[in-house]
Amino acid sequence: MPYVVTVNLLQQTATLAQLQHVAERVYPQRQTILFSADDAARLVAPGLPGSKVKVWGDWPGIADWLTARGVRIVEQWDFPGDGGWDFPIGTPAERAAATNDWPGDWIDANPYGNLYELSGGTAYHTGADLNLNSPHWDADKDAPVYAAAAGVVTYARRVPAPSTWGRLVVIRHDGGVYTRYAHMGSMLVTEGQTVTKGQQIGTVGGAEFGLPNHLHFDVSLTERLATYPLDWPGMTWSRIERDYTNPLTFILARKA
Repeated sequence: MPYVVTVNLLQQTATLAQLQHVAERVYPQRQTILFSADDAARLVAPGLPGSKVKVWGDWPGIADWLTARGVRIVEQWDFPGDGGWDFPIGTPAERAAATNDWPGDWIDANPYGNLYELSGGTAYHTGADLNLNSPHWDADKDAPVYAAAAGVVTYARRVPAPSTWGRLVVIRHDGGVYTRYAHMGSMLVTEGQTVTKGQQIGTVGGAEFGLPNHLHFDVSLTERLATYPLDWPGMTWSRIERDYTNPLTFILARKA
């Protein structure tokens, strides 16, 4: 069988978040990622049947440049969702200004992958616990929660005790990406409803479920939340890596 090479080519100006986006999609196939067009041409140009270069992002003239050097199969891919995502919390001005962290004075009190104490044991965190304590403590109580991108609501229910999920919403987005919003004080959407980016889907809660007021927010690149919205891998780190990704870096790579 002929050896087939797929090279993913990024410009040297690509951000770390954009690299992460590409790696998340090509790592399962163990495809090559390069930042040098010369190296890509040398690897693919030998005429290996089926081999190709995927060029990521806006790179004018690169397809012609590669073709002139014997690369006959070229695909140009945008970073899916560029401009199509935004933060689930914060004022419009704060969200627009946020370029390297959560909006305004919002903080992530329990970041993605953090090992923390949970009632009944310890667990790795699947996403972010977003808090706002400025200009006063519990300023996040009843703050609006927004859909991070356009999609369809696949789950919108109040999970009964003893669970602390509370009011829980899951949204399916293009590309098989899911977002989850938990411990909400209210829900403004129903299952099957189509939502747009930035549409308010509820408010921040938590206190009624025995927690500090905050929004639990996570991003999944698999179908896990479609089949089990209450998914919680606990101490199984391989499941965290497989089913969840860092929500901050994910959104920053796709924010207008």
